[in-house]
Amino acid sequence: MKVLVWAALPLLAACSMDMGRASFSEWEGSRVGDLIAKVGYPDAEANTAGAKRYSWIDEWRSVGTIGNETGQHVLTCTRTVYVSGDVIVEAKAEGAICSRREDQFRR
Repeated sequence: MKVLVWAALPLLAACSMDMGRASFSEWEGSRVGDLIAKVGYPDAEANTAGAKRYSWIDEWRSVGTIGNETGQHVLTCTRTVYVSGDVIVEAKAEGAICSRREDQFRR
């Protein structure tokens, strides 16, 4: 039974990652000021191809064994929005822990 549970963990993690990514894309078409009012100021800001880019970076560190790798592990989620004027034209979340704090970033 333990083997079945451990074998299913990567699948459950993948589902969680997709949910965190999908809920963040709900911000497309919204005002960037509304997002900042809800989640706080971004960790990074830049201009890309004439569009403003804002990023929020989540990081989780662990020492131990994950899968068959032992040592220090750093898992991240970077949530990025591209803005034209003050409207979010693209919102994406990339990384292994995007379902973490999902409610905070949900529209």
